[in-house]
Amino acid sequence: MNKTKQRMMTAGVLLLVIVAGVVWWTRTPSVTETDEPSTFMSYAGPVLPLQITKPNASVTVERTVTLDCSQYDAAQADRENRNETETNVEDRYLLHNPTEEAQTLQLSYPSCGRLLDTVNRMPRILVDDDAAEIQRFAGDRLNEIGAEGYEEKRSYEDYIALLRNGSYREKATEKFPDLNRDAMVYEFRETAADTGKWPAATLAVSFHTNENTQVLTYGFDGFQWDEKGPRTYSFFVPKEGTPAYSQRHDLIVLGEDITEPVWKGYETGAMEKEIPVESALTRRETKLDEVLRSLLQDHVARWDAREGEKMLSFFSEEDYLGWVSGFLLEIGAVDKQEDRHIMASMLEDVFSQNDRFDRVFFQDFTVQIPAGESVEVVIEQFKDASLDYAGSGSKNEGVYGYDLLPAAGVSLPVTELTLRLVNAESIAIVRQNIGFTENDDTVTPDPAEEHYYVEIERKP
Repeated sequence: MNKTKQRMMTAGVLLLVIVAGVVWWTRTPSVTETDEPSTFMSYAGPVLPLQITKPNASVTVERTVTLDCSQYDAAQADRENRNETETNVEDRYLLHNPTEEAQTLQLSYPSCGRLLDTVNRMPRILVDDDAAEIQRFAGDRLNEIGAEGYEEKRSYEDYIALLRNGSYREKATEKFPDLNRDAMVYEFRETAADTGKWPAATLAVSFHTNENTQVLTYGFDGFQWDEKGPRTYSFFVPKEGTPAYSQRHDLIVLGEDITEPVWKGYETGAMEKEIPVESALTRRETKLDEVLRSLLQDHVARWDAREGEKMLSFFSEEDYLGWVSGFLLEIGAVDKQEDRHIMASMLEDVFSQNDRFDRVFFQDFTVQIPAGESVEVVIEQFKDASLDYAGSGSKNEGVYGYDLLPAAGVSLPVTELTLRLVNAESIAIVRQNIGFTENDDTVTPDPAEEHYYVEIERKP
């Protein structure tokens, strides 16, 4: 059997991953296919299609998406919080070149996720069984700043709009903003107090500013600002031997410098009764981008020690600093703007939020298809499910949903789409619009359809 025929046969053995979490499957769906998909409290985003950055009408494409439910059987029930480096979704493409000339395709695979999860969630891309040479980009955050914090995207329609004309991906490849601004850094080190006697011992520093001064902090917990008096920033004195003991405590000043800085120790964060607190203060002049680089190293080191994973496995330090810089500019933390978000001045929160923002990642790679031959591209990933939170009282509590967008963005022109569900003995379908039935867990729906979904529960 030649390699091309073998690939074509292999392409028929996939499964759709549009479900997960806690699942239950009976071969017969319990609802009709006309039910509307749920709006979940936590939306994990859809499985997105392979994109082509330079259209090529010569190539034809067969796509098979497989969802593997084997992790939801009874033997796996205690592994729901495991280190999820396994695969539950396989997205397979067979690219045919019927012409008499070799074809080179510039491709990009988008996936939904967060920087925090890239170690376990970044899709793996194979071209004819070999790992593809990848260039990765991360798009802007998808979370909107609302009155109560950061709001998630809640619907597949948000992703259709996001990828519609390719501008989101194009922006992800642009040069990062420059934060080469003058900065003064006040560093508090070797802070100590009798934390046995005063477990909430606090160091507070007060100073005066004017309208041309902007202050960022790292490692400060409290903040008071009387418009007619000084600003006061504070932090709890860390106990020796705890993770917080190595925490840096820095005030970063932009614009005009602060005046009359005074620091005192207090029994608690209420700053009512003074106590002895020691601290060594140094002031240095530098550039803001260098400050951010130094603080990032501290942030990543502390995050690694806590989680045991490397956050910068897939992206460089320059990439990370670029996303942080763009975010600081957007929320007005660097160039003075009105109505800055409350989080804007707390750099440890800026770093932490940057790790957790929803994004679309892009993995760019090149495929060459000889004349008259085919190439197989296989994308393997662990896809989280959309869900309602436990204890919420929602009618969808315990229901897990997966979405597929067959043609979002500048996707490849798929001529045949196959969706498969495998190892599904332990789950039951709650609602869907795919067409799985008791006798058919492999379907070939319209590849031009906007949206397919399946929602499941685990059998009791």
